[in-house]
Amino acid sequence: MTLPADYIGRRVDVLAFQGATATGSALLEQALLGSAGASICAGVQKLAQRWVIAFLQDKGSAVCDAGRGATFMPRAKAGLLRTELDVRQAFAIAAADVSTQLKEAEAEADPADERLDEAELLDIGLVLGGLTLSVRVTSLAGNSRTPLLPIPLSP
Repeated sequence: MTLPADYIGRRVDVLAFQGATATGSALLEQALLGSAGASICAGVQKLAQRWVIAFLQDKGSAVCDAGRGATFMPRAKAGLLRTELDVRQAFAIAAADVSTQLKEAEAEADPADERLDEAELLDIGLVLGGLTLSVRVTSLAGNSRTPLLPIPLSP
């Protein structure tokens, strides 16, 4: 197996959301094995994936690390996100927590495109039964990915 130059000499991660593209929109499948088998990621895609997983994980749900995760999804499940202001406030709190977690897990030797600079909420789509968040995740190298997160809401 020959790896593309982007992966040589780097630590990679299994791609948890299959179907990602560098630009444009794509419907992703949450699976470690897609129709083409397992895929890997590195760089800003790896960073964006780590951010999304931490953001969507309920804080305290990891048995081995109760501090991992964020408070956003528990608030959504509890029906506490009813207005755009509610969403913005919950996002700010959760994103700050995730930022701290990712930065604490970084090492100086990690590549700049895998280290978090910021995660910025770009857009909120609030509809009956759910919302979508468009978030730009930017690395210290200055490159970014913009995942679109569909979030179900409790009534």
